[in-house]
Amino acid sequence: MVPSVVPQEELSRAHGRRHAASMAGDELVGPAAGGVLFGLSKTAPLLVSTVCHALSALTLWRLRIGPGRPSEPEGERTALLTEIRQGLILLVRNRWIFVVALWGGLVNFAGSLTFAVLALYLVAPGPVGLDTWGFGVLMASLGVGASVAGRLAARVGEFRLLTLSCATMAVDSAVLAITTQVWAIAAGLVVGSAAAAVFGVMAITALQRATPDSHLSRVSAGSQLIMMAGTALGGVVTGVLGEVTEDLRVGFATAAVLLVSLTLMRIAFPAAIGPSGPDGDRDGADTGHRSSA
Repeated sequence: MVPSVVPQEELSRAHGRRHAASMAGDELVGPAAGGVLFGLSKTAPLLVSTVCHALSALTLWRLRIGPGRPSEPEGERTALLTEIRQGLILLVRNRWIFVVALWGGLVNFAGSLTFAVLALYLVAPGPVGLDTWGFGVLMASLGVGASVAGRLAARVGEFRLLTLSCATMAVDSAVLAITTQVWAIAAGLVVGSAAAAVFGVMAITALQRATPDSHLSRVSAGSQLIMMAGTALGGVVTGVLGEVTEDLRVGFATAAVLLVSLTLMRIAFPAAIGPSGPDGDRDGADTGHRSSA
């Protein structure tokens, strides 16, 4: 929906603000408000959540499409599975879009290697030994880092931030793999979550800028399928690694190595996301992308 509301040159700023607001609600305001409401009544959080969802739906319903990109033309309706298949085909045919989507899927895979078992590692009787209150404070700090980073991505808007943020995301996994010091883990997680926020904003912005208007929703759905598949697979793999090795740090170390490897591949082979992307010639990029679709 965002590309239909804002001009293309404002996509990174819009996604950065959206992500900052989302993280502030999900990680800061929401959990705190939920705890207070649950203390008043067990049904209060559900009622307030229902009202919030209704207000969100009303806001979207009344939203007027501004000067952004036009929505896909209306035509004969096709089955959902057919549209998903069409989106994946369009995505794979365009090398640049496919590489960014695959990059995002691998980054999500690495992130899930760490966060799927994070509570088991941090909360007692895990190696770090935090109580539930300490774990909650730590998770809230991640929301602060991600919110600030979302605003930073909105201001900077540089595609090269994808490479920098990918490398920086390795910090939290590496710290978890080598130490149980709470202060080091907290610092690493804040830095890593901030980098993940920047990567997410830049990745979705880059994909939406490069996708032809006529196929935007299908390609977006296909790229999201790849990225979410990475998240699901990462959770399974880190569980298996932990069970086999009986050491959760193996998954953390694997995530750090993968993220560093992805960064080095991007530096060593810049043509993989080269002149046809936002860093290069936009006119040439637009022509190539539309003809390939």
